[in-house]
Amino acid sequence: MPDKQQLSNGWVYTHDASAAGRNADATGSADATPSGVEANQALGTVVNNYSGCQETRQQLISLQNWVIDTKRNIDEQNAKNKKSR
Repeated sequence: MPDKQQLSNGWVYTHDASAAGRNADATGSADATPSGVEANQALGTVVNNYSGCQETRQQLISLQNWVIDTKRNIDEQNAKNKKSR
């Protein structure tokens, strides 16, 4: 486990901007003042975020497979219907 070193406000700012899908500007990122956030706290948050991303990834893979399977089934049924006419 990481030590209890405090991260800088710049580190926290850059992390939060990235997590929100924004670009971090150089001024905010360069803020070296202590944030009050310890490295081990931040790591716990990052690990939880990665876990959530992996769950979402699996859901998207399942949804993509469902769409592909459904399209294939519809195409097969449409092909059968054309033959029976």
